[in-house]
Amino acid sequence: MTQPSTTLKPWNPGIPFYIGFGIVMLALTAPLPAWTTFIHMWRVEIAASVFLFSTLAYLTLNPHRLDLRLSKTEWRFIVLPLLVFIFWSGLSALWAPSWKSAIHHTLIWGEYLIFYLIFRYLLDNGRHFGRLLRLFALVLVVFAVLALFDFLSITAFGGNTSFRGRFAKYGEQIVTLLPLLLVFVLRTSGRTIYLGLTSVVLMWLLIYTTAGRVNWVLFGAVLISMAVLILAFARFRRYGPKFALAVVLIAAAPVPLFLFSLATSSAEVPILARLNDASGSEYSNNFRILMNSVSLQMLRSAPINGVGADNYGFQFNNFREHYALQHPEDPNLIYGEVGIAAHAHNEFMQIAAELGVTGAVIFLWFLAGIAIMSFRAIRNFRSVPLHAPAALIGLLMFLASSGVSAYSFRVMQNGLLFFFVLAVASKALLKRNERLETAASPRTSTARTRLVLAGGMVVCIALLVYTGIRLTSVIIATQANRQKDFESGDALFKAAAMFDDENPDCRRTLGMLLLKKKRYAEAIPWLEESIALGRGESTDFSYLASAFSLSGDDVAAEHTMAKAATLYPRSPFVLTRYGELLERNGKIDDSVAIFRKASAIDARAAATWRVMVTSGPKAVSDLAARDNSYLQVMELHPESSIYAVTTERYIRFPEEQRFSLIKISSE
Repeated sequence: MTQPSTTLKPWNPGIPFYIGFGIVMLALTAPLPAWTTFIHMWRVEIAASVFLFSTLAYLTLNPHRLDLRLSKTEWRFIVLPLLVFIFWSGLSALWAPSWKSAIHHTLIWGEYLIFYLIFRYLLDNGRHFGRLLRLFALVLVVFAVLALFDFLSITAFGGNTSFRGRFAKYGEQIVTLLPLLLVFVLRTSGRTIYLGLTSVVLMWLLIYTTAGRVNWVLFGAVLISMAVLILAFARFRRYGPKFALAVVLIAAAPVPLFLFSLATSSAEVPILARLNDASGSEYSNNFRILMNSVSLQMLRSAPINGVGADNYGFQFNNFREHYALQHPEDPNLIYGEVGIAAHAHNEFMQIAAELGVTGAVIFLWFLAGIAIMSFRAIRNFRSVPLHAPAALIGLLMFLASSGVSAYSFRVMQNGLLFFFVLAVASKALLKRNERLETAASPRTSTARTRLVLAGGMVVCIALLVYTGIRLTSVIIATQANRQKDFESGDALFKAAAMFDDENPDCRRTLGMLLLKKKRYAEAIPWLEESIALGRGESTDFSYLASAFSLSGDDVAAEHTMAKAATLYPRSPFVLTRYGELLERNGKIDDSVAIFRKASAIDARAAATWRVMVTSGPKAVSDLAARDNSYLQVMELHPESSIYAVTTERYIRFPEEQRFSLIKISSE
């Protein structure tokens, strides 16, 4: 991407570029409606595509000397494997059940590569390293302040802790950027150092208040790694006092939060509360084991080519069913009954499951570039600048987090920060001792440069079109929900479904509305399509079974819950619901066996669900009041299934609503 004419000036982006990129990274804070697209997030993707398209269009219309020269090592171990990975991802659209998702994955990684090349160019031309570092730090400080405000509000006035889930994803960005930010702090003086230290402390408080165990460990690992670098090498020891000051401030920062908690509501320390949460830790660990088991099931089904890029969420339940049939007694199958398993919580397993051994090997080729950088940093430790090993530490923290995270490259802003840090490491470690080779590299023509830029713009437009279609479907469905008359809403829901044939949510909502309108036969196909497209929670199967049963087809209802029992063989709710339908269809022996299996898993839950399904919530409340072997209604899990059961019961027995706080509308 270079220009032959010496009259052209190098591209030197100014304030508009950094404002635009800042908007991309802060896109999740935009005051927009909560339009949620299934599995794929849209805000950052749209912002990144618009920003990148505008940048490439500007460069096309205003020629500059884009003097990007990469060493052979960088081409062979960074750029080339990324190109091959993108190609293989796109090729998987030929066999992926959702070819659109495969193209989506291809476009995201295409933009990653373009951003990487832009970062590399900027790092080679001008004083852009500091500007980019400050921009990323400022963005994370904004999120840290928002998280801290939520924490203080909840501590003072009460409320749920859902803010932790909203902000935990930024912990991965923080531990990736932190080593470079610490180097910036160590090398500065005057007021700038206080701004840097404040940024570090605020980022730590985001991690502290969101209570993510992995983020805590990785934040600590960064501090330990940087301490080793500073103490082990004499030329870095002059930074020791400043680093010690940073550590002291980090250690002291949570104390005011604890005192505030003590003065308001409780003296709960997030780290201690999280570490003492044995049940939460057990759930998290065992759920990840289940995800890995299902991922391996996917890989075994298509070991060479995988199930298709970005198809994990769409295909998860299919392979969970295959796994459950082979391992029905796996205790971890009790997990994941609620929520859509969009990601594997292990980026490397997900890449292997989606792209097979071929994709995994290509990705390992890319990781070999990072390994080469690590080797060079060790070999040349006497001369490498401190920011080089710091960037490597950040990359390793990101990759470590990717092994247990649902975010990683699947959240675009995290991927963008990773490729910035990768560009920093590449510039410092892959171009060393290769200046002659770089100087001899050929220059490309203006026409070829514009062709490359045009290709990048096509990638941006394609991702905008894909995301725009998905988002438009969600907006139409949102408008349908606001309609006062059912017929107008029905037409809009069908339009949303037609606009995006992979949107399960609008199909489920329409099916539920038809069910409550007692148009059971019409509800069935919409609920079936929703499950086929990847929803498939136990509650979804229960609603579909209700639609079949209320339409007079108890056999189809039984078959529906039989499939649910295959997916969730450790769920007392599913087994009890299935057993009741078996009993209703005269299969008494099978029903008894299923009830016995549910009781073996959780006797109180199974007994309570049985009364709930056969007699309703009032009967449960009456029994629980005098018999400790039954749970209270709202102690049942999953909670959403309580409403699934009462929906059918209140349609069959509307008089039961008079005795319950759980109400549904038949309108």
